[in-house]
Amino acid sequence: MINCPLCATGEAQSVWQEGEYDLVRCTNCDLLYVGNPPDEAQLAQLYSFESGFHTQLADDSDNQSSATDANAQHHLDVIEQTQRPGRLLDVGCATGRFMSVAQNRGWDVEGVELNDDTASIAREDGVKVTTGTLESLDSAQQFDAITMWDVVEHVPDPLGLLRAAHRLVAPGGRLWLATPNVDGLFPKASLRVAPKVGRWPHPEPPYHLTQFSERTLRHALGRAGFHDVVVNHERIPIGYTFGSTAVVFKDPKRLAYTAVFAPLALLGPSLHRGDTMIVGAQPT
Repeated sequence: MINCPLCATGEAQSVWQEGEYDLVRCTNCDLLYVGNPPDEAQLAQLYSFESGFHTQLADDSDNQSSATDANAQHHLDVIEQTQRPGRLLDVGCATGRFMSVAQNRGWDVEGVELNDDTASIAREDGVKVTTGTLESLDSAQQFDAITMWDVVEHVPDPLGLLRAAHRLVAPGGRLWLATPNVDGLFPKASLRVAPKVGRWPHPEPPYHLTQFSERTLRHALGRAGFHDVVVNHERIPIGYTFGSTAVVFKDPKRLAYTAVFAPLALLGPSLHRGDTMIVGAQPT
């Protein structure tokens, strides 16, 4: 079992087993993480079109584009409550839809993406994308905003990623990220019955290597040199968590599960217990 990706402690307790992957909780900092993650070659295979990853993002149908653009507009609405358009770097930019929307709203955009399949699609839309990691970029560059939408939970070294972002944020700029909240109302309640029903849909190993709560994320940001952390509690789309209406109604057990837990997912954000978070932070 690997040491904790946040505090490097080697002591952890098993929380959930999904297939061959063991999700454990660090006894020191409370971070949940995959104790036996895929190696570098396996991760590269996972994050490819060949394995089915992000293939839905290549769908240029009106429904797919509208949903992606609406999400991008929402993220920008949150950012622009405190920032005016400037130079923006999108980390894990996928096919570049967020960057295109940001560009239309006056931002000077650039992206970095590990998956060259999706990065190539972004380049076809005329945006600048580097294939690789944040460390691939010239550290002399400075950005007014760095965004990481559902990225930090995927990387083997989340603290290293946050520290790399810290070096690239311009004075007065901000880091913005979104990540699932394992302490959300729905994830916490559903974990209690997961051993009985054989299902806990929240963590998604091995894609999600870490599971942050608001507390552990604030701790990680502080260790990476960020302060003035602002957390917006939100919810993951119901259809993503529980399945489409057609799928749910075909399975009585799934329907019962959804009837019990979907209301908690809907209620969570109003209680500051959403199952996902949008977070902003400034470098110290």
